[in-house]
Amino acid sequence: KQWYQRRVAITAGVLQENCNQVIELFKKPDVIEQMEKNRDGPQLWEYLNLRYDFDRERLDDVFHYGKFMYDVGNYAIASTNLDFYRNLAPADSKYYGSAQWGKLASEILQQNWEEGMEELERLKDNISSAVHLSYSEVLAQRAWLIHWGLFVYFNHHQGRDQIIDMFLYQKPYLNAIQTMCPHILRYITTAVVISKRRRTDIKELIKILQQESYKDPITEFV
Repeated sequence: KQWYQRRVAITAGVLQENCNQVIELFKKPDVIEQMEKNRDGPQLWEYLNLRYDFDRERLDDVFHYGKFMYDVGNYAIASTNLDFYRNLAPADSKYYGSAQWGKLASEILQQNWEEGMEELERLKDNISSAVHLSYSEVLAQRAWLIHWGLFVYFNHHQGRDQIIDMFLYQKPYLNAIQTMCPHILRYITTAVVISKRRRTDIKELIKILQQESYKDPITEFV
């Protein structure tokens, strides 16, 4: 156990030192000015690359530190660094997708449901606009988002209504459920049953359930 703790401390120290070099760069007055001017990540990236020879390897240090903090259970620091990486890295960066999912996972594990809801929406938009993904990859990512989203939707104060809006009425996500994970119908059923606005929704739900071969005690309840 002592050996493991020492290894963790040494690894964290090395990664943090590399990460701190990047953070110090972002404290420079001209960089701060550029950050205020250019909210757009690619423009800031171009400035840093030309002015300071800032390359992807240095930015990747921030990701590696954030991922390491996630692996050892320090989700607050992980969230901060993954967010930093994700906001600056070009969309085609090697770890861009991992940083997005890691940021969502960090918020879920901290039970930050408001931030988790924002991350779900951001991931949802990014999946929809990801031209480099095949149809099957998009379908798989939507299925992952559906499963991870359950933690947020059933803990956020408006989550039950949002799970109905997203899973029941948005065709891309309903298609992902019907194709990849029909067991999610039980959670939609639960959300509809406990929702205050259920009269209209339950008719739509029954119509969908009648088309499906999947059955369990919850879906058969309606």
